[in-house]
Amino acid sequence: MKKAMASLLVLALLFAAGCADGAGTPESASAEAASQAEGAGADSSGGGMDVNDLYHLDGTMPMVKDPENAPTMTMLMVCEAQVVVEPGEMIQVQRLNEDTGMVFDWIKVPYEGATEKINLMIASRDLPDVFWNHITEAMVVQYMDQDVFVPTEDLTEQYMPRLSAIYEEAPTYKGLATTPNGHRYGFPYIEECGGLILTPGPFMINEVWLEKVGKSMPNTLDEWADCLRAFKAAGDLNGNGQDDEFPFAFGLGSFGGWGSFDAFHTFTGAFGMSDVQVNEYVEDHTAIDNGKVIFTATDEAFKETAKFFHTLSSEGLIDPDSFSPHPSGGNSALYRDKMKAADAIYGSVPTWAPLNELPVKEVYDQYAVLPRLSGPNGKIGFRSNLSEMFAAAGCAITTACPYPEAVAVWVDYLFEPEIAATTNHGPLDYHYIKTDDGRMVFNENDDGSFNLLPEYETYSEQRMNLTPIRGSTAILNRYYDEFLAFNFDAVDLYEMQNASGKAEIMEEFEDRIMPHLMYDIEEQRTLSQIQPQLKNIITSYKMQWILDGNADETWEQYKSELNAAGLEQYLSILQTGYDRYKG
Repeated sequence: MKKAMASLLVLALLFAAGCADGAGTPESASAEAASQAEGAGADSSGGGMDVNDLYHLDGTMPMVKDPENAPTMTMLMVCEAQVVVEPGEMIQVQRLNEDTGMVFDWIKVPYEGATEKINLMIASRDLPDVFWNHITEAMVVQYMDQDVFVPTEDLTEQYMPRLSAIYEEAPTYKGLATTPNGHRYGFPYIEECGGLILTPGPFMINEVWLEKVGKSMPNTLDEWADCLRAFKAAGDLNGNGQDDEFPFAFGLGSFGGWGSFDAFHTFTGAFGMSDVQVNEYVEDHTAIDNGKVIFTATDEAFKETAKFFHTLSSEGLIDPDSFSPHPSGGNSALYRDKMKAADAIYGSVPTWAPLNELPVKEVYDQYAVLPRLSGPNGKIGFRSNLSEMFAAAGCAITTACPYPEAVAVWVDYLFEPEIAATTNHGPLDYHYIKTDDGRMVFNENDDGSFNLLPEYETYSEQRMNLTPIRGSTAILNRYYDEFLAFNFDAVDLYEMQNASGKAEIMEEFEDRIMPHLMYDIEEQRTLSQIQPQLKNIITSYKMQWILDGNADETWEQYKSELNAAGLEQYLSILQTGYDRYKG
Protein backbone atom coordinates (compact mmCIF):
# COMPACT_ATOMS: atom_id res chain seq x y z
CA MET A 1 0.00 0.00 0.00
CA LYS A 2 2.74 2.43 0.95
CA LYS A 3 4.61 1.67 -2.28
CA ALA A 4 1.43 2.45 -4.18
CA MET A 5 1.14 5.67 -2.20
CA ALA A 6 4.74 6.45 -3.15
CA SER A 7 3.88 6.06 -6.82
CA LEU A 8 0.83 8.28 -6.40
CA LEU A 9 3.00 10.86 -4.68
CA VAL A 10 5.32 10.91 -7.69
CA LEU A 11 2.41 11.34 -10.07
CA ALA A 12 0.97 14.16 -7.98
CA LEU A 13 4.31 15.96 -7.90
CA LEU A 14 4.74 15.43 -11.62
CA PHE A 15 1.32 16.93 -12.23
CA ALA A 16 2.11 19.89 -10.01
CA ALA A 17 5.43 20.45 -11.77
CA GLY A 18 3.64 20.26 -15.13
CA CYS A 19 1.09 22.87 -14.07
CA ALA A 20 3.83 25.16 -12.83
CA ASP A 21 6.05 25.15 -15.91
CA GLY A 22 3.85 23.79 -18.67
CA ALA A 23 5.70 20.46 -18.89
CA GLY A 24 3.65 17.36 -18.16
CA THR A 25 6.23 14.66 -18.85
CA PRO A 26 8.04 12.33 -16.41
CA GLU A 27 11.32 13.91 -17.47
CA SER A 28 10.19 17.21 -15.95
CA ALA A 29 9.93 15.69 -12.47
CA SER A 30 12.43 17.07 -10.06
CA ALA A 31 14.92 15.02 -8.09
CA GLU A 32 13.02 16.19 -5.00
CA ALA A 33 9.91 14.32 -6.16
CA ALA A 34 11.87 11.12 -6.62
CA SER A 35 13.50 11.61 -3.23
CA GLN A 36 10.14 11.92 -1.50
CA ALA A 37 8.92 8.77 -3.22
CA GLU A 38 12.05 6.93 -2.08
CA GLY A 39 11.33 7.99 1.48
CA ALA A 40 7.86 6.49 1.32
CA GLY A 41 9.32 3.25 -0.04
CA ALA A 42 11.91 3.14 2.73
CA ASP A 43 9.28 3.50 5.44
CA SER A 44 7.28 0.60 3.97
CA SER A 45 10.23 -1.78 3.74
CA GLY A 46 12.24 -1.20 6.86
CA GLY A 47 10.21 0.82 9.27
CA GLY A 48 12.82 3.55 9.14
CA MET A 49 15.39 1.44 11.05
CA ASP A 50 19.08 2.11 10.63
CA VAL A 51 20.79 -0.30 8.26
CA ASN A 52 23.37 -1.24 10.90
CA ASP A 53 20.58 -2.37 13.24
CA LEU A 54 19.30 -4.79 10.62
CA TYR A 55 22.38 -6.15 8.87
CA HIS A 56 26.00 -7.16 9.33
CA LEU A 57 27.82 -5.09 6.73
CA ASP A 58 31.29 -6.55 7.30
CA GLY A 59 30.76 -9.79 5.36
CA THR A 60 29.52 -11.83 8.32
CA MET A 61 27.00 -14.46 7.20
CA PRO A 62 24.13 -14.73 7.70
CA MET A 63 24.11 -10.98 7.29
CA VAL A 64 20.57 -10.47 8.64
CA LYS A 65 20.65 -9.86 12.39
CA ASP A 66 17.00 -10.57 13.19
CA PRO A 67 15.33 -12.67 10.47
CA GLU A 68 11.85 -12.30 11.96
CA ASN A 69 11.95 -8.51 11.72
CA ALA A 70 14.08 -8.14 8.62
CA PRO A 71 12.55 -6.11 5.78
CA THR A 72 11.69 -7.85 2.52
CA MET A 73 12.87 -5.97 -0.53
CA THR A 74 11.66 -6.52 -4.08
CA MET A 75 13.84 -8.07 -6.80
CA LEU A 76 12.69 -8.03 -10.44
CA MET A 77 13.85 -10.88 -12.67
CA VAL A 78 13.19 -11.16 -16.40
CA CYS A 79 12.67 -14.82 -17.31
CA GLU A 80 12.76 -16.85 -20.50
CA ALA A 81 9.65 -18.86 -21.40
CA GLN A 82 11.41 -22.04 -20.24
CA VAL A 83 11.34 -20.81 -16.63
CA VAL A 84 8.24 -22.42 -15.13
CA VAL A 85 9.04 -22.09 -11.42
CA GLU A 86 8.91 -18.90 -9.39
CA PRO A 87 12.40 -17.42 -8.83
CA GLY A 88 11.98 -17.53 -5.05
CA GLU A 89 11.39 -21.29 -5.27
CA MET A 90 14.57 -22.03 -7.21
CA ILE A 91 16.97 -24.29 -5.32
CA GLN A 92 19.90 -21.89 -5.66
CA VAL A 93 17.80 -18.92 -4.51
CA GLN A 94 16.69 -20.85 -1.42
CA ARG A 95 20.31 -21.67 -0.65
CA LEU A 96 21.27 -18.02 -0.98
CA ASN A 97 18.43 -17.18 1.39
CA GLU A 98 19.78 -19.69 3.92
CA ASP A 99 23.39 -18.53 3.57
CA THR A 100 22.74 -14.82 3.82
CA GLY A 101 19.41 -14.52 5.63
CA MET A 102 18.31 -12.06 2.93
CA VAL A 103 14.90 -12.88 1.47
CA PHE A 104 13.63 -10.95 -1.53
CA ASP A 105 10.14 -10.74 -2.91
CA TRP A 106 10.92 -11.79 -6.49
CA ILE A 107 8.90 -10.21 -9.29
CA LYS A 108 8.88 -12.50 -12.34
CA VAL A 109 8.58 -10.72 -15.71
CA PRO A 110 8.39 -12.59 -19.06
CA TYR A 111 11.21 -11.87 -21.49
CA GLU A 112 8.77 -10.94 -24.23
CA GLY A 113 8.05 -7.23 -23.85
CA ALA A 114 10.27 -6.88 -20.77
CA THR A 115 12.14 -3.81 -22.00
CA GLU A 116 8.93 -1.90 -22.63
CA LYS A 117 7.55 -2.92 -19.25
CA ILE A 118 10.70 -1.82 -17.45
CA ASN A 119 10.72 1.53 -19.25
CA LEU A 120 7.11 2.10 -18.18
CA MET A 121 7.97 1.22 -14.59
CA ILE A 122 10.83 3.68 -14.64
CA ALA A 123 8.70 6.43 -16.21
CA SER A 124 6.06 6.03 -13.49
CA ARG A 125 8.67 5.49 -10.75
CA ASP A 126 6.96 2.20 -9.86
CA LEU A 127 10.36 0.70 -9.18
CA PRO A 128 11.47 -2.53 -7.56
CA ASP A 129 14.26 -2.20 -5.03
CA VAL A 130 16.64 -4.18 -7.24
CA PHE A 131 16.74 -5.34 -10.84
CA TRP A 132 18.32 -8.80 -11.05
CA ASN A 133 18.90 -8.62 -14.82
CA HIS A 134 17.92 -7.06 -18.16
CA ILE A 135 19.28 -3.58 -17.44
CA THR A 136 21.31 -2.90 -20.56
CA GLU A 137 24.11 -0.40 -21.02
CA ALA A 138 21.74 1.65 -23.18
CA MET A 139 19.22 1.80 -20.32
CA VAL A 140 21.92 2.78 -17.86
CA VAL A 141 23.02 5.66 -20.07
CA GLN A 142 19.45 6.70 -20.81
CA TYR A 143 18.58 7.02 -17.13
CA MET A 144 21.99 7.79 -15.61
CA ASP A 145 21.10 11.39 -14.73
CA GLN A 146 17.45 10.81 -13.83
CA ASP A 147 17.77 9.49 -10.27
CA VAL A 148 16.64 5.98 -11.20
CA PHE A 149 19.67 3.83 -10.42
CA VAL A 150 21.93 4.23 -7.40
CA PRO A 151 25.59 4.99 -8.25
CA THR A 152 27.63 2.04 -7.01
CA GLU A 153 31.27 3.12 -6.93
CA ASP A 154 31.17 4.12 -3.23
CA LEU A 155 29.15 1.04 -2.29
CA THR A 156 31.70 -1.15 -4.08
CA GLU A 157 34.62 0.47 -2.28
CA GLN A 158 33.04 0.31 1.18
CA TYR A 159 31.10 -2.97 1.17
CA MET A 160 32.32 -5.19 -1.65
CA PRO A 161 35.86 -6.51 -1.14
CA ARG A 162 35.45 -9.33 -3.68
CA LEU A 163 34.30 -7.08 -6.52
CA SER A 164 36.87 -4.43 -5.56
CA ALA A 165 39.63 -7.04 -5.85
CA ILE A 166 38.39 -8.03 -9.33
CA TYR A 167 38.40 -4.41 -10.45
CA GLU A 168 41.93 -3.99 -9.09
CA GLU A 169 43.08 -7.18 -10.81
CA ALA A 170 41.38 -6.28 -14.11
CA PRO A 171 40.81 -2.50 -14.32
CA THR A 172 39.46 -2.95 -17.86
CA TYR A 173 36.20 -4.20 -16.36
CA LYS A 174 35.98 -1.15 -14.13
CA GLY A 175 36.47 1.12 -17.14
CA LEU A 176 33.87 -0.70 -19.24
CA ALA A 177 31.33 -0.40 -16.41
CA THR A 178 31.80 3.37 -16.11
CA THR A 179 29.23 5.58 -17.83
CA PRO A 180 30.04 8.81 -19.70
CA ASN A 181 29.15 10.85 -16.58
CA GLY A 182 31.87 9.06 -14.60
CA HIS A 183 29.60 6.91 -12.39
CA ARG A 184 28.92 3.19 -12.31
CA TYR A 185 25.35 1.98 -11.91
CA GLY A 186 24.76 -1.60 -10.89
CA PHE A 187 27.27 -4.42 -10.63
CA PRO A 188 28.81 -6.41 -13.47
CA TYR A 189 28.36 -9.94 -14.72
CA ILE A 190 31.73 -11.35 -15.79
CA GLU A 191 32.35 -14.80 -17.18
CA GLU A 192 35.84 -15.59 -18.37
CA CYS A 193 35.92 -18.78 -20.43
CA GLY A 194 39.46 -18.82 -21.66
CA GLY A 195 38.54 -16.37 -24.41
CA LEU A 196 35.68 -18.55 -25.66
CA ILE A 197 33.71 -15.60 -27.07
CA LEU A 198 36.75 -13.52 -27.95
CA THR A 199 37.72 -15.50 -31.05
CA PRO A 200 35.42 -17.02 -33.68
CA GLY A 201 34.72 -20.70 -33.78
CA PRO A 202 37.12 -23.03 -35.58
CA PHE A 203 37.30 -23.25 -39.34
CA MET A 204 36.61 -26.84 -40.39
CA ILE A 205 37.51 -29.17 -43.26
CA ASN A 206 36.22 -32.63 -44.15
CA GLU A 207 39.15 -34.91 -43.36
CA VAL A 208 37.53 -37.94 -45.00
CA TRP A 209 37.23 -36.03 -48.25
CA LEU A 210 40.86 -34.92 -47.96
CA GLU A 211 41.93 -38.55 -47.82
CA LYS A 212 39.72 -39.48 -50.78
CA VAL A 213 41.28 -36.79 -52.99
CA GLY A 214 44.80 -37.49 -51.80
CA LYS A 215 45.34 -34.18 -50.03
CA SER A 216 46.91 -33.50 -46.63
CA MET A 217 45.81 -30.85 -44.15
CA PRO A 218 46.45 -27.44 -45.75
CA ASN A 219 48.50 -24.74 -44.02
CA THR A 220 48.20 -21.86 -46.50
CA LEU A 221 45.38 -20.17 -48.42
CA ASP A 222 46.70 -21.55 -51.70
CA GLU A 223 46.84 -25.09 -50.35
CA TRP A 224 43.30 -24.76 -48.96
CA ALA A 225 41.98 -23.46 -52.29
CA ASP A 226 43.64 -26.41 -54.05
CA CYS A 227 41.80 -28.75 -51.68
CA LEU A 228 38.50 -27.11 -52.66
CA ARG A 229 39.31 -27.59 -56.34
CA ALA A 230 40.08 -31.24 -55.70
CA PHE A 231 36.75 -31.66 -53.90
CA LYS A 232 34.90 -30.21 -56.89
CA ALA A 233 36.75 -32.38 -59.40
CA ALA A 234 36.13 -35.57 -57.41
CA GLY A 235 32.33 -35.41 -57.75
CA ASP A 236 30.23 -37.67 -55.50
CA LEU A 237 32.46 -37.65 -52.43
CA ASN A 238 29.66 -38.50 -50.00
CA GLY A 239 28.67 -41.51 -52.09
CA ASN A 240 24.93 -40.91 -52.06
CA GLY A 241 24.59 -40.84 -55.84
CA GLN A 242 23.48 -37.21 -55.90
CA ASP A 243 25.20 -34.09 -57.13
CA ASP A 244 24.74 -32.31 -53.82
CA GLU A 245 28.29 -31.57 -52.68
CA PHE A 246 29.88 -28.14 -52.46
CA PRO A 247 33.55 -27.53 -51.68
CA PHE A 248 32.86 -24.52 -49.44
CA ALA A 249 30.08 -22.56 -47.75
CA PHE A 250 29.95 -19.47 -45.58
CA GLY A 251 27.20 -17.15 -44.39
CA LEU A 252 27.97 -13.79 -45.88
CA GLY A 253 26.79 -11.10 -43.51
CA SER A 254 25.29 -13.48 -40.97
CA PHE A 255 25.64 -12.30 -37.40
CA GLY A 256 25.87 -14.34 -34.23
CA GLY A 257 28.31 -16.97 -33.08
CA TRP A 258 30.87 -14.27 -32.28
CA GLY A 259 31.73 -13.82 -35.93
CA SER A 260 31.97 -17.55 -36.61
CA PHE A 261 29.61 -17.90 -39.56
CA ASP A 262 31.06 -15.34 -41.97
CA ALA A 263 34.45 -16.50 -43.27
CA PHE A 264 35.12 -13.19 -45.01
CA HIS A 265 36.26 -11.55 -41.80
CA THR A 266 38.25 -14.58 -40.73
CA PHE A 267 40.27 -14.33 -43.96
CA THR A 268 41.04 -10.60 -44.08
CA GLY A 269 43.97 -11.04 -41.70
CA ALA A 270 45.72 -13.19 -44.29
CA PHE A 271 45.80 -10.13 -46.54
CA GLY A 272 47.19 -7.73 -43.96
CA MET A 273 44.40 -6.31 -41.76
CA SER A 274 41.97 -8.34 -39.70
CA ASP A 275 38.41 -7.09 -39.90
CA VAL A 276 35.72 -7.71 -37.27
CA GLN A 277 32.00 -8.14 -37.74
CA VAL A 278 30.67 -9.81 -34.61
CA ASN A 279 27.22 -8.52 -33.84
CA GLU A 280 25.39 -5.30 -34.46
CA TYR A 281 27.73 -3.32 -32.24
CA VAL A 282 28.95 0.11 -33.23
CA GLU A 283 32.52 -1.13 -32.84
CA ASP A 284 32.28 -3.49 -35.82
CA HIS A 285 34.98 -2.92 -38.48
CA THR A 286 37.15 -0.98 -36.02
CA ALA A 287 40.50 -1.52 -34.35
CA ILE A 288 43.05 0.44 -32.33
CA ASP A 289 46.32 1.51 -33.93
CA ASN A 290 48.61 3.26 -31.42
CA GLY A 291 45.68 4.80 -29.58
CA LYS A 292 43.77 5.79 -32.72
CA VAL A 293 40.47 4.25 -33.78
CA ILE A 294 40.72 3.02 -37.37
CA PHE A 295 38.14 1.58 -39.77
CA THR A 296 39.29 -1.82 -41.00
CA ALA A 297 36.73 -2.12 -43.80
CA THR A 298 38.56 0.59 -45.79
CA ASP A 299 41.92 -1.17 -45.61
CA GLU A 300 43.27 -2.68 -48.85
CA ALA A 301 43.08 -6.10 -47.18
CA PHE A 302 39.28 -5.88 -47.32
CA LYS A 303 39.38 -5.46 -51.09
CA GLU A 304 41.96 -8.22 -51.57
CA THR A 305 39.84 -10.62 -49.53
CA ALA A 306 36.86 -9.89 -51.77
CA LYS A 307 38.99 -10.59 -54.85
CA PHE A 308 40.15 -13.91 -53.37
CA PHE A 309 36.58 -15.04 -52.74
CA HIS A 310 35.57 -13.89 -56.22
CA THR A 311 38.13 -16.31 -57.61
CA LEU A 312 36.60 -19.14 -55.60
CA SER A 313 33.08 -18.13 -56.61
CA SER A 314 33.91 -17.86 -60.31
CA GLU A 315 35.30 -21.41 -60.20
CA GLY A 316 32.06 -22.73 -58.69
CA LEU A 317 33.67 -23.62 -55.38
CA ILE A 318 31.17 -21.77 -53.13
CA ASP A 319 27.60 -22.85 -52.45
CA PRO A 320 25.34 -20.04 -53.78
CA ASP A 321 23.26 -20.34 -50.59
CA SER A 322 26.23 -18.79 -48.81
CA PHE A 323 24.84 -15.47 -50.01
CA SER A 324 21.24 -16.15 -48.93
CA PRO A 325 19.86 -15.24 -45.51
CA HIS A 326 17.87 -17.84 -43.66
CA PRO A 327 14.12 -17.43 -44.33
CA SER A 328 13.45 -17.34 -40.60
CA GLY A 329 15.87 -14.45 -40.16
CA GLY A 330 17.97 -14.24 -37.02
CA ASN A 331 21.64 -15.13 -37.01
CA SER A 332 21.50 -18.12 -39.33
CA ALA A 333 22.51 -18.51 -42.94
CA LEU A 334 20.60 -20.75 -45.32
CA TYR A 335 23.52 -23.15 -45.84
CA ARG A 336 23.47 -24.16 -42.18
CA ASP A 337 20.22 -26.09 -42.64
CA LYS A 338 21.93 -28.22 -45.26
CA MET A 339 24.56 -29.25 -42.73
CA LYS A 340 21.92 -31.23 -40.88
CA ALA A 341 21.56 -33.74 -43.71
CA ALA A 342 22.38 -37.42 -43.27
CA ASP A 343 25.37 -37.07 -45.60
CA ALA A 344 28.23 -34.60 -45.55
CA ILE A 345 27.74 -32.09 -48.36
CA TYR A 346 30.46 -29.52 -47.59
CA GLY A 347 34.20 -29.84 -47.89
CA SER A 348 34.94 -26.85 -45.67
CA VAL A 349 32.79 -24.64 -43.44
CA PRO A 350 33.19 -21.86 -40.90
CA THR A 351 30.99 -22.65 -37.97
CA TRP A 352 31.50 -22.28 -34.27
CA ALA A 353 30.61 -25.87 -33.34
CA PRO A 354 29.77 -28.49 -35.97
CA LEU A 355 28.44 -30.67 -33.16
CA ASN A 356 25.58 -28.21 -32.80
CA GLU A 357 24.85 -28.22 -36.55
CA LEU A 358 25.41 -31.85 -37.50
CA PRO A 359 23.12 -34.15 -35.53
CA VAL A 360 24.43 -37.19 -37.42
CA LYS A 361 27.53 -38.23 -35.48
CA GLU A 362 29.04 -40.03 -38.48
CA VAL A 363 28.95 -36.73 -40.36
CA TYR A 364 30.30 -34.70 -37.47
CA ASP A 365 33.24 -37.06 -37.04
CA GLN A 366 34.39 -36.39 -40.61
CA TYR A 367 35.37 -32.79 -39.84
CA ALA A 368 38.67 -31.62 -38.41
CA VAL A 369 39.93 -28.21 -37.33
CA LEU A 370 41.99 -26.29 -39.86
CA PRO A 371 45.19 -24.70 -38.58
CA ARG A 372 45.56 -20.93 -38.83
CA LEU A 373 46.13 -20.62 -42.58
CA SER A 374 48.86 -18.28 -43.83
CA GLY A 375 48.27 -15.82 -46.67
CA PRO A 376 50.35 -13.27 -48.56
CA ASN A 377 50.41 -10.74 -45.69
CA GLY A 378 49.44 -12.57 -42.51
CA LYS A 379 47.22 -15.32 -41.12
CA ILE A 380 43.48 -15.87 -40.92
CA GLY A 381 41.66 -15.24 -37.64
CA PHE A 382 40.74 -12.27 -35.48
CA ARG A 383 39.90 -11.30 -31.91
CA SER A 384 36.43 -9.91 -31.41
CA ASN A 385 35.66 -6.41 -30.15
CA LEU A 386 33.93 -7.96 -27.16
CA SER A 387 34.52 -8.29 -23.46
CA GLU A 388 34.03 -11.15 -21.05
CA MET A 389 32.12 -8.66 -18.95
CA PHE A 390 28.74 -9.49 -20.43
CA ALA A 391 26.81 -6.83 -18.50
CA ALA A 392 27.89 -3.64 -16.78
CA ALA A 393 24.77 -3.68 -14.62
CA GLY A 394 23.74 -7.26 -14.00
CA CYS A 395 22.14 -6.31 -10.71
CA ALA A 396 21.09 -2.67 -10.44
CA ILE A 397 19.86 -0.99 -7.25
CA THR A 398 17.14 1.59 -7.74
CA THR A 399 16.55 4.77 -5.78
CA ALA A 400 13.46 3.09 -4.25
CA CYS A 401 15.71 0.72 -2.30
CA PRO A 402 15.77 1.58 1.43
CA TYR A 403 19.00 -0.31 2.19
CA PRO A 404 21.41 -0.21 -0.78
CA GLU A 405 24.34 -0.98 1.54
CA ALA A 406 22.79 -4.33 2.46
CA VAL A 407 22.12 -5.19 -1.17
CA ALA A 408 25.75 -4.40 -2.00
CA VAL A 409 26.96 -6.80 0.71
CA TRP A 410 24.55 -9.47 -0.55
CA VAL A 411 25.69 -9.03 -4.16
CA ASP A 412 29.33 -9.23 -3.10
CA TYR A 413 28.54 -12.66 -1.66
CA LEU A 414 27.58 -13.70 -5.21
CA PHE A 415 31.20 -13.01 -6.18
CA GLU A 416 32.47 -15.74 -3.81
CA PRO A 417 33.94 -18.25 -6.31
CA GLU A 418 31.81 -21.31 -5.50
CA ILE A 419 28.67 -19.22 -5.16
CA ALA A 420 29.46 -17.56 -8.50
CA ALA A 421 29.76 -20.93 -10.25
CA THR A 422 26.62 -22.44 -8.75
CA THR A 423 24.49 -19.32 -9.19
CA ASN A 424 25.48 -19.15 -12.84
CA HIS A 425 25.54 -22.79 -13.93
CA GLY A 426 23.41 -24.57 -11.33
CA PRO A 427 23.42 -25.67 -7.69
CA LEU A 428 25.75 -28.11 -6.02
CA ASP A 429 24.45 -31.71 -5.93
CA TYR A 430 22.32 -31.00 -8.99
CA HIS A 431 24.53 -29.44 -11.67
CA TYR A 432 27.84 -29.73 -9.89
CA ILE A 433 29.21 -32.44 -7.64
CA LYS A 434 32.38 -32.24 -5.58
CA THR A 435 35.17 -34.75 -5.99
CA ASP A 436 37.28 -36.02 -3.10
CA ASP A 437 39.94 -33.40 -3.84
CA GLY A 438 37.40 -30.56 -3.68
CA ARG A 439 37.00 -29.92 -7.41
CA MET A 440 33.54 -29.04 -8.68
CA VAL A 441 32.69 -31.12 -11.75
CA PHE A 442 29.50 -31.35 -13.74
CA ASN A 443 26.99 -34.01 -12.74
CA GLU A 444 27.32 -36.39 -15.68
CA ASN A 445 26.16 -39.94 -16.30
CA ASP A 446 28.60 -42.70 -17.22
CA ASP A 447 28.00 -42.06 -20.94
CA GLY A 448 28.92 -38.37 -20.63
CA SER A 449 25.36 -37.07 -20.82
CA PHE A 450 24.09 -34.66 -18.18
CA ASN A 451 22.27 -36.19 -15.20
CA LEU A 452 18.86 -34.55 -15.51
CA LEU A 453 15.96 -34.50 -13.10
CA PRO A 454 12.91 -36.38 -14.46
CA GLU A 455 10.90 -33.21 -15.09
CA TYR A 456 13.46 -31.66 -17.44
CA GLU A 457 14.56 -32.69 -20.92
CA THR A 458 17.68 -30.57 -21.45
CA TYR A 459 20.57 -29.16 -19.46
CA SER A 460 19.52 -25.63 -20.41
CA GLU A 461 15.92 -26.12 -19.25
CA GLN A 462 16.97 -27.59 -15.91
CA ARG A 463 19.56 -24.88 -15.37
CA MET A 464 17.01 -22.09 -15.94
CA ASN A 465 14.65 -23.55 -13.35
CA LEU A 466 17.16 -24.38 -10.62
CA THR A 467 19.11 -21.11 -10.54
CA PRO A 468 18.34 -17.52 -11.55
CA ILE A 469 21.52 -17.47 -13.69
CA ARG A 470 23.99 -14.62 -13.73
CA GLY A 471 22.66 -11.46 -12.14
CA SER A 472 25.95 -9.99 -10.95
CA THR A 473 28.83 -12.34 -10.41
CA ALA A 474 32.19 -13.33 -11.86
CA ILE A 475 33.69 -16.60 -13.01
CA LEU A 476 37.39 -16.04 -13.63
CA ASN A 477 39.84 -18.06 -15.71
CA ARG A 478 41.90 -19.00 -12.68
CA TYR A 479 38.93 -20.80 -11.13
CA TYR A 480 39.31 -23.57 -13.71
CA ASP A 481 42.84 -24.22 -12.49
CA GLU A 482 41.88 -23.96 -8.83
CA PHE A 483 38.63 -25.90 -8.40
CA LEU A 484 36.16 -25.69 -11.29
CA ALA A 485 35.43 -27.85 -14.34
CA PHE A 486 35.13 -26.03 -17.64
CA ASN A 487 31.64 -25.30 -18.99
CA PHE A 488 29.77 -28.53 -19.70
CA ASP A 489 28.27 -27.30 -22.99
CA ALA A 490 31.42 -25.62 -24.35
CA VAL A 491 34.29 -28.08 -23.85
CA ASP A 492 34.35 -29.25 -27.49
CA LEU A 493 34.25 -25.72 -28.84
CA TYR A 494 37.05 -24.55 -26.55
CA GLU A 495 39.32 -27.45 -27.51
CA MET A 496 38.69 -26.85 -31.22
CA GLN A 497 39.39 -23.12 -30.86
CA ASN A 498 42.70 -23.95 -29.19
CA ALA A 499 43.58 -26.21 -32.13
CA SER A 500 42.87 -23.37 -34.55
CA GLY A 501 45.35 -20.96 -32.96
CA LYS A 502 43.38 -19.19 -30.24
CA ALA A 503 46.40 -18.51 -27.99
CA GLU A 504 48.38 -16.93 -30.83
CA ILE A 505 45.42 -14.79 -31.91
CA MET A 506 44.73 -13.55 -28.37
CA GLU A 507 48.34 -12.46 -27.94
CA GLU A 508 48.62 -10.92 -31.40
CA PHE A 509 45.52 -8.74 -31.00
CA GLU A 510 45.85 -7.82 -27.33
CA ASP A 511 46.52 -4.10 -27.96
CA ARG A 512 44.38 -3.71 -31.09
CA ILE A 513 40.89 -4.28 -29.71
CA MET A 514 38.30 -1.52 -29.80
CA PRO A 515 36.31 -2.18 -26.60
CA HIS A 516 32.52 -2.25 -26.50
CA LEU A 517 31.87 1.05 -24.70
CA MET A 518 29.01 3.14 -23.39
CA TYR A 519 28.20 6.41 -25.14
CA ASP A 520 26.04 9.29 -24.01
CA ILE A 521 22.55 9.86 -25.40
CA GLU A 522 23.57 12.21 -28.18
CA GLU A 523 26.50 10.03 -29.19
CA GLN A 524 24.22 6.96 -29.24
CA ARG A 525 21.68 8.79 -31.36
CA THR A 526 24.25 9.78 -33.95
CA LEU A 527 25.91 6.37 -34.02
CA SER A 528 22.54 4.66 -34.45
CA GLN A 529 21.87 6.87 -37.48
CA ILE A 530 25.24 6.36 -39.16
CA GLN A 531 26.04 2.71 -38.42
CA PRO A 532 23.16 1.09 -40.37
CA GLN A 533 24.12 3.12 -43.45
CA LEU A 534 27.75 2.01 -43.18
CA LYS A 535 26.66 -1.58 -42.69
CA ASN A 536 24.40 -1.54 -45.76
CA ILE A 537 27.12 -0.07 -47.95
CA ILE A 538 29.70 -2.61 -46.78
CA THR A 539 27.38 -5.59 -47.19
CA SER A 540 26.22 -4.51 -50.65
CA TYR A 541 29.69 -3.92 -52.03
CA LYS A 542 31.13 -7.04 -50.45
CA MET A 543 28.58 -9.28 -52.15
CA GLN A 544 28.96 -7.38 -55.43
CA TRP A 545 32.74 -7.78 -55.36
CA ILE A 546 32.59 -11.52 -54.67
CA LEU A 547 29.99 -12.23 -57.36
CA ASP A 548 30.98 -9.69 -60.03
CA GLY A 549 34.69 -9.25 -59.41
CA ASN A 550 34.82 -5.47 -59.84
CA ALA A 551 36.51 -4.58 -56.53
CA ASP A 552 39.39 -2.65 -58.08
CA GLU A 553 37.09 -0.59 -60.30
CA THR A 554 34.66 0.40 -57.54
CA TRP A 555 36.99 0.65 -54.52
CA GLU A 556 37.26 4.44 -54.49
CA GLN A 557 33.52 4.80 -55.07
CA TYR A 558 32.91 2.48 -52.10
CA LYS A 559 35.06 4.62 -49.81
CA SER A 560 33.39 7.80 -51.05
CA GLU A 561 29.96 6.40 -50.18
CA LEU A 562 31.16 5.48 -46.68
CA ASN A 563 32.46 9.02 -46.17
CA ALA A 564 29.21 10.50 -47.45
CA ALA A 565 27.31 8.33 -44.95
CA GLY A 566 29.22 9.90 -42.05
CA LEU A 567 32.27 7.70 -41.53
CA GLU A 568 34.44 10.56 -40.27
CA GLN A 569 31.88 11.62 -37.65
CA TYR A 570 31.35 7.98 -36.69
CA LEU A 571 35.06 7.47 -36.03
CA SER A 572 35.27 10.78 -34.16
CA ILE A 573 32.58 9.66 -31.70
CA LEU A 574 34.26 6.29 -31.20
CA GLN A 575 37.57 8.06 -30.61
CA THR A 576 35.92 10.30 -27.98
CA GLY A 577 34.49 7.25 -26.25
CA TYR A 578 37.83 5.43 -26.37
CA ASP A 579 39.74 8.43 -25.01
CA ARG A 580 37.19 8.76 -22.19
CA TYR A 581 37.56 5.05 -21.40
CA LYS A 582 41.36 5.29 -21.31
CA GLY A 583 41.13 8.35 -19.03
